[in-house]
Amino acid sequence: MIFGSVAELGDIGYQKATWLDPEMQNPHFTFGEFFECFYDAGAGDYEAIDPNSARAPFKTHVDQGHISAEERDIVWRVHLALKDYQEPGDAYDHASILADPKWLEVVSIARKATEQLREIFADPVDQTSLENKLPPPEQKKWPQALN
Repeated sequence: MIFGSVAELGDIGYQKATWLDPEMQNPHFTFGEFFECFYDAGAGDYEAIDPNSARAPFKTHVDQGHISAEERDIVWRVHLALKDYQEPGDAYDHASILADPKWLEVVSIARKATEQLREIFADPVDQTSLENKLPPPEQKKWPQALN
């Protein structure tokens, strides 16, 4: 989930295709959810600036052996860029966010992180976690479970 979030944050084409889709009702495909999924997966304090502090995002994952320190260092750069990002108004004004040069810097950092992760992942399952696939029509509807 951590690496999938990095891949979503680093793919401007995927963001445009999902965030700007007028048929999209699934709240996952929004700026806010991409942001939250990254931090939910990180399981730490959003404000942390030291990757080794007790409450740093991804520290628990490294300590438990779920990710390596090298992988944490790669995604840490995404954390720092995302932590400093402030959307230019409403978090649901996706067109403004996608046109924001500061957002494009975050996307660039996440794209580079995705490329670095691809280089170090030997496991095909890990490689697959970095692939963004557009959701099928049934995933655009929300809430799916209540229909």
